[in-house]
Parts: sequence; C-alpha cells; structure tokens
Amino acid sequence: MRWATVRPTFSNGIEFRRDNLASAGNTATPQGISPASLPADMARLAANVEFAAARTVRSALYIALFIVPLLVTSPDAMFGYADVPKIAAVRVLAGVIAAAWAAHAAAGVVRTGTRPKIPAVFGHRRWIGASAGLFLLVAFASALFAVSRKTAFAGAYPGYDSTDLYSLAAYVLIGAAAARFLLNRRHIERALWSVALAGGLASVYGIAQSAGLDPFHFDRFEVNDGRSPLTFGNPAFAGSFLTMSLPVTVGLFLLQQRPFSRAGLLAFAAILLQLAALGTSASRGAWVGTGTGAVLFAVLIIFSFRREQVAASRRHLAMVGIVVLAAVAAGGALLLADSGSNNAADRLQSLNGDLLGSGLNGRGATWSSTLEMIGERPPVETQNEDEASIAFPWVRHLFGYGPDNYRYAYQLVAPDEHVASFVPHAHNSFLNVAAELGIAGLAAWTALSVAVVAAGVMLARDRAASSWVRLLAVGVTSAFAAHAVDQLANLPRASDSLVMWMLIGVMMALVAVRRRGAEEAVAFPPSLPGRELDGGSFVHGNQLDLSSRNDPRSGPHPNPLPQAGEGIGDHVNRANSIQNGNPSARTPDIPLSLTRARKRAPDGGERGQERGGSSSGLLHTQRQIPVGTMSGAALIAPALAVVAIAVIAVLSVVGNAGHLLADRAAASLQSDLLRGVLVADLADSSDRAARLAGDVGYYHSLEASALQTAAEVAGVSASLQSRLFERSLAARESAVNAIPLSPAENFSYARALSESGRAQEALERYELGVRLSPRYWAAWLGLARAHALAGSPEVGVVALRRAEELIGRQALSTRQHPDNVRQFDTVRMALGIESG
Repeated sequence: MRWATVRPTFSNGIEFRRDNLASAGNTATPQGISPASLPADMARLAANVEFAAARTVRSALYIALFIVPLLVTSPDAMFGYADVPKIAAVRVLAGVIAAAWAAHAAAGVVRTGTRPKIPAVFGHRRWIGASAGLFLLVAFASALFAVSRKTAFAGAYPGYDSTDLYSLAAYVLIGAAAARFLLNRRHIERALWSVALAGGLASVYGIAQSAGLDPFHFDRFEVNDGRSPLTFGNPAFAGSFLTMSLPVTVGLFLLQQRPFSRAGLLAFAAILLQLAALGTSASRGAWVGTGTGAVLFAVLIIFSFRREQVAASRRHLAMVGIVVLAAVAAGGALLLADSGSNNAADRLQSLNGDLLGSGLNGRGATWSSTLEMIGERPPVETQNEDEASIAFPWVRHLFGYGPDNYRYAYQLVAPDEHVASFVPHAHNSFLNVAAELGIAGLAAWTALSVAVVAAGVMLARDRAASSWVRLLAVGVTSAFAAHAVDQLANLPRASDSLVMWMLIGVMMALVAVRRRGAEEAVAFPPSLPGRELDGGSFVHGNQLDLSSRNDPRSGPHPNPLPQAGEGIGDHVNRANSIQNGNPSARTPDIPLSLTRARKRAPDGGERGQERGGSSSGLLHTQRQIPVGTMSGAALIAPALAVVAIAVIAVLSVVGNAGHLLADRAAASLQSDLLRGVLVADLADSSDRAARLAGDVGYYHSLEASALQTAAEVAGVSASLQSRLFERSLAARESAVNAIPLSPAENFSYARALSESGRAQEALERYELGVRLSPRYWAAWLGLARAHALAGSPEVGVVALRRAEELIGRQALSTRQHPDNVRQFDTVRMALGIESG
C-alpha cells in the first residue's frame, strides 16, 4: 500500500482524523483506503496537474492585474480603443482561470477519490463570500426577468465594457480565484505588486500626456481637454483606478523592512508617479475618494499600531513625509498651472458649487431622474415572452430592469436635455445597481461592501495577527473605501472593476491566512527543490511531501509512514508517543512532521517562520491521508473537466477574438468612408465587421451607413444603386434585430423603410420607437411623417404637435438648428400644413 502526505487545507476539502486510525486497531484499514488504491503513477500525475493548474490560476491573476490597466490602442485603430481590448483580456483571462480551476478540481478528485467540496473561502465567517455569491445570484435572477434578456446576459453591445451578467461573472470568478488560490504572503504580495506596477506605468503615460506627449492623441476628445486619461481613455476612469492602486502601493511600501531596498524605492517611485497622474487627471471624484482613503488609512494605522512598533521604521515615516510634501507641491503646481479649460484650479473651485447644485456634468439631473425611475418603476417595452415584468410590478422593485438594461428604462424618465443622448448608466454605481438589480441587488452589494470593510478593520485591529496581514488589510480596506466614494459619481469600468473584485478576494485570502494561523498553526519551512502543490505541499519522487527540510531548531522529525512490521495501531501509538514528548520514538531519517502541538523555542516563544504565509509563527499541522481510491467520480471527473475546458475556451477565447477583429474592421471601414474609397471596394468590405460580430448592432448600423453613402455617390449606375440600397436596408434590419429595444436603431430602420416606400412597416417601427422613448421629439416627428405617407394625416398632425411641444423644451441651438427646421417644414408640407 502506497501512502502520501498532504496538507489538509480548504483547497480540496480533505479531512483525515487520527482517531480513524486509532479506533481501527492493528487490523482495520484506515477510512478511505481499499485494496484497489490509486496507482502511484496516476497519483503523481494528478498531483502534478493540481500543481500546474494552481500555478496557472495565479499566473493568470497576476497577468490580468498588470496587463488589463495598460491595454490601450489608438482611436484610429479601434472604436473601443480603451474598452474592447480591456474587456476582451478580462474575459479571456477569466476563461483561462476557469479552465485551470476545472482541471485543478478534477485532478483533486482523481488523487483523493472524493468529490470536491465548495471551497471554504465561501464559508469562512460567511459574510464576504456569502454576500458576493448572493450578489451574483440576484444578478442572475434579475437577468431572467430583464426587459431584454439578451442585453442582460451579453450586454447591449457584446464585446464592449458594460454591466452585463457575463462581465460580472468574469469579475466575480477572478475575485473568487484570488480568495481561493492566493494562499500565503508571497502570493498576495505578487497580486498587489501587479496593481502597483500597472498604476506606476500608466501614470508615466499620464504625465507624458500632460506634457503634450501623447502618441495616441487622446487630447482630440473634448472630455480630455487639459486632463490626462492615462491608458483608460477617460480621466474619470483613470482616477477610479488610481484611488485603489495608490493605497495598495503605500501599503506595500510600508511593508518593506528596508525602505531603501529595491522594492522600497520602486514602491516609493510608484507612489510619486500615481500622485502626479491623479492630479493631472483632474478627476474630482477620484480626489475626494483618495482623500477619504488616505484618512481611513491614517486612522487605521494610528489606532491599530499605536501600542506597538509600527511596521514602518523612522525611515519609513520620513519617506511618507516626503511623499506628503511631494503631493502638496504637485498639487500646488497643478493649481497654479493653466492647462486648458479643465485645469485643476477650476475643477477644484467648481466642486463645491456642483455638489450643492445640479452640476457635475449633468449628473445631478441624471441622479434625480434615476431616483424617480427607481421609485415609480415605469413599465418598459419588453421582448420577453412571459411578460412577467409587466404582470408583476413587484418584480421590478425586487430585481430591477436587468443587468445593462438601465438605458431602456431611463428613456421613460429622462429630462429634456438627455432624451437624445440615450444615457447608458446612472453615473453612480449604487444608483445603477438599484435601477438594474433592484432592492435585492442593492442590499447584496451593500452587505458585501460592509463585510469587506468590516473584515479589514477587524484584521487591522487583531493584535494576534502578523504585522504583514494587518498592514495589507489596512491598504486593501482603504483602497476599497476610496473606490466606493469615487463611485458616487462614476461607474466602474474594466480596469477598476477587475482590481475591485481582486481586492475583495485578497481580503478573503487575508482572513483565511489569519484563520489558519490561529487555528491550524501554519508555517512554511524552507523547501528543497520540488514542486509546490498548493501553498506548501510538494511532490518529491513517489510521494506527496508537505515539508522538505527539517527545521534546524526543532530537531529530527518523526516518520509518518508505517514502518516494516508495524501495524496501523502501532503506528498511531508511536505518533502519539512522539506528540507526548517521547524522543525515542522519533525516526530522524525522513524529514516529515506529524506533530500537532505548538513548538516552543527555548526562550518560551513560539517557534516558526514568517516565510511564505505564516501569520503567527506556528509550525503547520500535517496529517497522514491516503492518496485516494479508484472510484466512479475519479474516472468521470477528467472527462467532465475536458468538456468544461473546451466550452470555456470557445466562449472566452474565440468569441472575444472575434469582437477584437470586428472592432478593428469597423474602424477601418470608418476610415475608408472618410478617405472616400472606391464604391466597389467599399461595398465588398462593408460587412466584414458585421460578419465577425453579428451580435453587435452598431456594426450593422455602420455597414448600412457605408452602403447608403456608396449608393449616393455620383456616377453610380441605377442597378448598382438599387442593390446598395437593398443591402443597406437589410443591414438596418440586422442592426435592429441585434438590439431590438434601442430607440436609435428603431428610428434609423423606420426612416430607411419610409425612404424605401414601405410606409406601413415604417409606421409600426416609429410607433415602437415612440413607446421606447416617449419624450424624444425626433421620434414623434418621424411618426408624423410616417402617418403622412400612410394616408392618415389627421393622426400625423397630432404627432407633429407633440413633436413641436417637445422640441420647444430643448435648448435654443437645437430648436433653431437648420437641419431640424428643415425637417419640420418638410413634415408640415406632407401633412398639408403651412410653415410658420
């Protein structure tokens, strides 16, 4: 019989109690062992797969946290220059993590012969994990009752960053992977360093932008006038990311024992760069959020470390003072500088007035309309067959309108200045959650936020925990709180959503490390060359070996393997005598430990090391367990894992690659239109983006515009012009089928039908558009035109009067715009009404 020793962590749910052996006597077989034990080669293979899968998950986490914030391309190359690449990377790496996790679980089933259990990270204290799971469950229920299920599951424009269920599931998966696979200090620090370095490098680009060095020319966008968007495409998104990366970097800096080491200087430089970039972004919400996080960081440090030596030495504190002085100097320079209409001084001076009024770039009007929408829950045109959302109004209050369905409901309550904008979100994370996921979603998200902050505060105040656990808990808590404050005027995007959920997972990992340190006395001794299986288990030769070297201070370790001629009961008795202090029972030839009692150093202190993941300096408890038995689960698990990995690969890699190529093709088509390419080439290449990503309505709409432009070029034959118009109309139909509840797509399709002489179909589309956006004057004007063509001018006059009333509430520039005046005159003539 072949045995192996593994550490019984929450990773695979293995539990093997010594009393199982003791009660068995000399003749009984340990629980879980049978004559048909798993072959050693298969056990080693499964262990190697577990090791590789765990390392793959962690590597994907590090890569995601470092790469996603830095991914950006030129607006000339892709429409979603800072949107599509980031969300594609998030989804692909989430797919890699899911596939590796499936392989890890299957290998664990094969090696142990037991069914996998739910990781304990979802059960410890049950608050953070339970809240996160509840939030995802509510989002799924909301998607089932959504106004548009397609939008809820994949987004209004698949491949773009949004609040759809697919993106949310990817973020939650990444957070769960961080909680599950970041098992010790080394893992957690690497994840946080990935964020800090990404923030530092992105800040370098932001500082260059403020100096006029921008190879991607983001300064062409009006929102970026005098502000640095970094690699996020928008200064507000840049600020949201920096609110989290800054506290994390400060925590890593204070964690260094030697502040002038390479790691200390690197963290110090990253802090200075991020402070400068935060100033150049001129993001007022980020300024307020960062200030809140800084105050919380200072309070936690003062009240958590006031009676003991702080992790930072005097040199640390001196360098922190330098950072503060540098921040003050940088802020003063920004206030004195004049870098455009959005300079820092003007932004800061306008903050008070905007908060008291309805400013903040129109956010005040959006918030008041969103509150009206949340309170009244007006019914929205729906494509769901069961019509449950209309039959039961309480569904809307409980589960909202569905993920990413805010854009449809807002049109029913939008103020006059927003009816033509088709606002996609509430510019407030909490209001957006309440609108899309209802009371249940807001309650789950609030519970999750409170649980994360409460766990961080308790860890920071826990004097029995290691200083590194407490200090990182302070940094993570401050980062999460700073981001929450910033989100009062923003909505999370791919980069900061990724970091936010990773911080939730890191907090769970810190809690798990603290728990193991207090209850199981975990230590990670120096390892001999071997393969780490899961945070401390190693594969050596033909057996799994937790520790690979004797602790030089604790003497020889006992041999946990049954010796020649030794029965199970004798083996247990020898182990018990070892634990009771009988040194004669030790067998020093094998470097393994079976001791459960805490080892005491000669000075009375606890012996152990902080290396790798120890939170209390206690030696780890190792238990002897079987490698597993041949079972049905062990045979089925690999097949299920292969199927799951194949499905994940198709969904995450193939689909997102198609969206990347489609967005690039759409940008190329737009460039061709601007350059005036040949009609034949334009007609042949116009549908490439739509073929690559047929679920994105915008690409079909762009194709229709390109074909219509080609048809209107002078010199085009009548037959070719007719074919181009037909293809353009078909593209408009594909666009509206891809996003059937979009008012803009319905209006465009209705106009195309009207111009093609299909008056009755155009009338139906305009009527749908009016129901989707009843306050949009252009919808009523189009409806009036359609009634004139359909031969019902009396109804058209009513629609015209409504259009005139609505446009009269618009700004003067809209009312007197020549194109708008011309459209109204044309409709009046069609209805037989004199102009004026």
